[in-house]
Amino acid sequence: MTFRRSYAIPGHRLGAIITSPQLLIQINKTLDCLQICPARPAQRVVEWAIEGTRSWRDGVREELGNRQKVFRELLEGVEGWEVETGAGYFAYVRFDRLFLRPCQKSVN
Repeated sequence: MTFRRSYAIPGHRLGAIITSPQLLIQINKTLDCLQICPARPAQRVVEWAIEGTRSWRDGVREELGNRQKVFRELLEGVEGWEVETGAGYFAYVRFDRLFLRPCQKSVN
């Protein structure tokens, strides 16, 4: 699960750079003219959220794991369909085209 999903902060990105001090000075000049992440208040909240929301995040992780389990169990009995992989909010499902049936209704 991504950082922004884990902490329910859409659009927030976390990153790092390793470079020479001279290049870092030039990068900082550019960053002074750009807003590539939320303003300071949001960053302060994220700092708190790392520990402050641990129990909530554990609950969300457990709930999403349970949903994945139920989804996989439901597809186990469906011929031609198989969950390849899944996590969090998604699952990749493989299906055999031989089990597709043409639509019986015509659309005008």
